[in-house]
Amino acid sequence: MDQHKPRYDPVHEAVANYTPPYIPSDQPITSVDMRHVRYLNPCPCNPCVAKNCNTLLQPRELPDHIREKHRNKWRMYSGIICPDETCPMGLDSYVFPTVCALYDHIKRAHWKLGWMWCPVCMEDCAGGEQGIVTHLRMEHPEVKISNIGLVGVPLPAGTGKTDGKTVYLVKGPHGQERPNANGPIQRHSAIRSTVALLAVRRLQQLQAKGICVKALLYASS
Repeated sequence: MDQHKPRYDPVHEAVANYTPPYIPSDQPITSVDMRHVRYLNPCPCNPCVAKNCNTLLQPRELPDHIREKHRNKWRMYSGIICPDETCPMGLDSYVFPTVCALYDHIKRAHWKLGWMWCPVCMEDCAGGEQGIVTHLRMEHPEVKISNIGLVGVPLPAGTGKTDGKTVYLVKGPHGQERPNANGPIQRHSAIRSTVALLAVRRLQQLQAKGICVKALLYASS
């Protein structure tokens, strides 16, 4: 009588031969250079939050876009609701009194403009540079903070480098460019290159998700 031959099981073999990778212990962060802190959303253009409206907008263009394209969100004598139907604030029970109030809500809650990553605990922090500094001082008092006022992102390789030093695109607490903070280099061309790169990357991400981009509103000058 033939003995039963066990069936080959690659899963069991893989589990038996698996060796967990070596993970070194995390070194505590003792200092934070504000020039290396990243914005949660560094993109200059973001899609409209309304359903089936993927128009890319700069922040200053959002109020006019809402007035022209989303008048159906107005409520007589009361105000306007959030165009995003999935937003808790998008219900008729909550109405923003003005377009400016809705504008601030979209920038803060949907686009996350001015939000930054905490390099210590990776928590999202609102309020731009002031918000992240306050978070670090309250939640991580043992961490030393340097270069306050120089929040920025590195420029692309080969752009704006002099004497082997990396130049940063410096931004203010609300994300505005501060081109005069980088020393005697080609500041404005470096900033335009960085903003253009971020806009192209954002466009590629949207296209990869199958979103039809109607317009890329980007000031290149």
